[in-house]
Amino acid sequence: MPTLKNYYDFVLVLEKMIVHNISYKTFQKSSTLISYVERYDDSGKEKGSLVMFQDWLSRNINTKEDLTEIIIKPLRNIRKIRQKPAHELISNSYDVMFVSKTD
Repeated sequence: MPTLKNYYDFVLVLEKMIVHNISYKTFQKSSTLISYVERYDDSGKEKGSLVMFQDWLSRNINTKEDLTEIIIKPLRNIRKIRQKPAHELISNSYDVMFVSKTD
């Protein structure tokens, strides 16, 4: 059913499966061909897993494509959409536009 509740339920599960499972520990390992990423920024604050992932991509993947636009931006968008149902009460509504909603 194309309802607001089902849409947000889908986004919550998608965020848990993908974004929430990105472990910062993965980016702290190095090898001969792979550089690691520091856990703390210049001011001593801990970096989040998405920031570390973005840093890791920029250090280790050489491509002409904008990996931030292709990979990081959609993950941040999922996290942004997830904020509303996680922190607010919403009223359910039925609308077929939820089937094709992209934001």
